[in-house]
Amino acid sequence: NKRIKFQGKQLKLNEILRFDDAEIVFNEENLPILFSSKEIIINQIKQHDKNFYFPRDFMKKVETIENVENYNTNKERENILTDGLIEMTKFDDCVLISDIPGSGKSSTLREIYLKLLGVNPTVWHAFVDLKEHLKELKEDFQKFSTFVAEKILKLSNFDKLLFLQMYKEQKVSIFLDGFDEISPICTENCIKLMKMFESKQLWVTTRKHFEKNLEKEL
Repeated sequence: NKRIKFQGKQLKLNEILRFDDAEIVFNEENLPILFSSKEIIINQIKQHDKNFYFPRDFMKKVETIENVENYNTNKERENILTDGLIEMTKFDDCVLISDIPGSGKSSTLREIYLKLLGVNPTVWHAFVDLKEHLKELKEDFQKFSTFVAEKILKLSNFDKLLFLQMYKEQKVSIFLDGFDEISPICTENCIKLMKMFESKQLWVTTRKHFEKNLEKEL
């Protein structure tokens, strides 16, 4: 029942880590952390200035797949207010936000990310600006979780082991901003990475000219 500060909130360690998995995370190297008098701070969140965000309306695509092999779909559309977007997509594995340049995709994604921190405080949320990781996206990788933990988030040993366990338990959501802004050299690798995602939820922003391709791939 050790108290921790997870993503800015005071929680008990057993709220994010099962007792059976504790031995994996608190290995010989990390065991002193458990008994230390210092507060355990995990995935510290940088505050975002909400004044840059203005509520927007969205149009959600609802797909009915008729022929999976040919990806032949009928798409019904319905308007959604910004505040309702999280509720409408809570059972979706992947959510794609696409629009024209300057429409506020990045600020919208960050606002959703911050709101989900409050809605699901025991889920690990990670916001990633893809254009800041072009070097890493050119590298080879085998597993989504390990690559993101080591190369993108650059987590400490303790945080990495906790992240990997939470990922397995479907308790990790990743927010990838600016797919359209990465180098063409990285595009194929980034799609490969996104297709490997197997946890709670993946969010991606892009301009509209990538929309159909990403819908098909993801």
